[in-house]
Amino acid sequence: MAVYDYSSDYAPAAPVCEVYLGAGGDEPNFGPYSAIIDTGTDISVMPLSRLRQIGAQQVGLDRARSIWGDARAVSVYAVSLRVEHLHLRAVRVLADEQS
Repeated sequence: MAVYDYSSDYAPAAPVCEVYLGAGGDEPNFGPYSAIIDTGTDISVMPLSRLRQIGAQQVGLDRARSIWGDARAVSVYAVSLRVEHLHLRAVRVLADEQS
């Protein structure tokens, strides 16, 4: 079982790991990037600028609801993801246009 350090770059401190990314179906050769491990979320969110950098393709539109209850339209992208020895070729993520 993997053990991850907490980063004090966040308040409160959060567990982080290194990930490698690629466009959906491609080898995840971009990185390493620091990623927050959030086991309470329904879907991962990534900065739109990062998704563009790795050449990820938009695969749809959806609506996302925040923990405060407000909802908004969001773009959904497909990425490949590698964390340690785990390699996922088609992961759906939401684009964050504000970070």
